This record gives sequence, structure tokens and C-alpha cells, in this order.
Amino acid sequence: MRRSKRIIVVLLTIVMSATVFLACKRSISNDEILGPGLVSAPADFTGLLSAPVLKRMNRFGVVTTISPTTSLFFGTLNSYGIEADLSHEVSWTITFEGVTSTAEVIRKGTGNKINLLADSLQWTGESDNFRFFMDGEDVLYTISFLGSAIEYSNTLKIATTKGYNELIVYRANQAPLEYYMVDNFDGNYGILPMQTAYADAADGVDKVAIFTTNNIQVDGVVSYYAKGTDASKNNYLGGASHESLIEMWRRIKETDPSKVFVNAYIYGYDKPNSSVFLQLYESDNNDPLNPSDIPTSWVGNANDMWYSIVQVNWKGWKLVSIPYSAFKPANNPNSGGNGNRIQEPHKLSGCGIEIESFPTPGFPVELSMDLMTITVNGPFVP
Repeated sequence: MRRSKRIIVVLLTIVMSATVFLACKRSISNDEILGPGLVSAPADFTGLLSAPVLKRMNRFGVVTTISPTTSLFFGTLNSYGIEADLSHEVSWTITFEGVTSTAEVIRKGTGNKINLLADSLQWTGESDNFRFFMDGEDVLYTISFLGSAIEYSNTLKIATTKGYNELIVYRANQAPLEYYMVDNFDGNYGILPMQTAYADAADGVDKVAIFTTNNIQVDGVVSYYAKGTDASKNNYLGGASHESLIEMWRRIKETDPSKVFVNAYIYGYDKPNSSVFLQLYESDNNDPLNPSDIPTSWVGNANDMWYSIVQVNWKGWKLVSIPYSAFKPANNPNSGGNGNRIQEPHKLSGCGIEIESFPTPGFPVELSMDLMTITVNGPFVP
């Protein structure tokens, strides 16, 4: 008898809970299904009320309206945006895609008006994928709307892309991010070209490292391509550097090595023993504050060389950014191991790269590299 009473109590509880649930039930709107901030186009949505307006904002924040046929100049720190009035409030997407490069950048928002500059959604020339936009290329931009088949497309032309050669980007509540191009490997080289290439003769003529260009690239037209086999099993295959290793002198003013970063896009071919040694050379015995004290060459037995090993054990492109404070000192006293052994980024004079079969010697090596830069106050940001 007690058991049957218990069953009746349980059943009554279930029925009461169901009744409460049914009483609280309400309809769910489209906005709730889409999530907060997303608005689908209503049935009477007609899209843009007039043709989109192209706006330019210069480095001082001055905004002007420009013709849609005007070429875009990002190299002078200009940014661009689109303005348009919509028939209804809706969530919209603007996609900019490089016709040649396939670089892409996407901007999204919600409202009855599109205003990229006012909403801090301006385009400063960067890309959202691993391919940068190119000088002189056409860019197709498309405006689309959530829940609507309506689309608008037009073509813009880039005259000058965003450059990373002594670029300074000012950031709110942060130190400015400084860019110094080492090499973009396109022939115009920026400011610090890798002008020399050398290989380990011990690997043999048919196995020696090949340093050339490759059409798998991130920026511009080509990347730097290295391939070879460590037949001598000494790890080393070859390398590249500046002509005199003094081309960077007085470029970097920062004295804190933790604020200086070496950056490069590196393409791996799924050969895990492919490694690149990033090398930085300091002219310890020269004074960067003395205008007349300019090194004539880098002396290996009287200065420091610092290095970092990147094991390229992946497939595809990857952005690598390493703080100078993580670099290690060279040990050979004749090749950069005989300086003051203190990291002094303001005394940097040159860069180099070295290709090795590492950590295991004797293996084939293959990698590509593009857009090598030095940044101050943070890693590279496209």
C-alpha cells in the first residue's frame, strides 16, 4: 500500500512539472534562433537604397569621398571603407578578394546602414588568409545579406599595397608597432636583402642545397625556396645572408631584446628534419649613438651572432615570430661567439638564414620562406 502511494505521488509530480512547463512555453523568434546580434532579412527587404560610396581615411583621420574607379593606395597608411543605406535592418557581409592573389578580407555588421569607417571596420590593406594582396591587382568586393539572395559586386584596383618597410603603426593604449623589412624575396628586397647564397660543398654537386625562387608565395610574386640533401651527414646544407652583414646598422633603436621579434612566413613540405636557423649579427664594438661610427664589415671573431632554430615539421604556410630574447649565442669564437655575449638589439647590423637537416642529419630538406621582418613592441601583425 505504501508503495502504491509513492507511485501516485511521483506521477502527480511529473504531471505538475509538465503543466508548469506547458504554461511557460512561448514562441521562439527568428532572432533567437540566429543568436544575439544577427538579423535576417525580412520578406520585403530590397537591399541597398543607392549605390555604395567609397571612402578613404588618411593617417590623420581625415575622411574623404572618392570615386569608385580611384586606385587604392595603402602604402601611405590610408584605409578604406564603404558606406551604404539599406532598406531594412539586416546582418551584412562585405568580402574583398584579390583577383590575382586570392587574398581575402571580410567585414561584417548589422544595421540599416553600412559604414565601415565609422564602425572601425575599415580596410587597411591586410588579408585574412595566408596570401597578401598585390600591387596593381583588381579586387572584387561583394556585399551580401543574411537570409537574402540579393548581392552587390564591384571591382576596385590596388595601386600600392600595405608595406612593411620601416612602417610604424600607432595603437591605442599600446606602444607603436614598428616593422622593418628584412627581405620579401621579390627582387626589390625592401631594405635588407639576402644578397648572397652559399652551400655546403661536402654534400656533393648533385645533393647541394638549391636556393632559388618559388611561386608558392605569401607576399608579392615569389618566395625563397631551399632544397637539398645532407649527404655529408653534418646537418649543414647552406645559407643566405646580407652582403656585408652591416646593412641593418642603426635601424633598430630598441634596447630591450624581449620587445624585438624576428618574423617569417615559412612553408613546410612535410619533411620533419627540415630546419632553418635564423641568425642575427651584432656589431658590438661600434656605437650606434655616434653618427660617425659606422662598421665597414662584420668581424666574426670580435662580435656576437645570435640564432634560433625553427624545425619546419608541418605542411603549408605558418607565420613564425620569435622574440630576440629567446635567441641563443653562437659558440664558435671565429663566427660570432667572441663578442660581449650581451643581447643588444640596438647594435643589430645584419641577418642570415641557414638550412639544415635537423635534428637528425642525413635527410632531404625542403622549405620556402617569405616576408622576413623584424618588429618592435610585438610580433608581426598583417
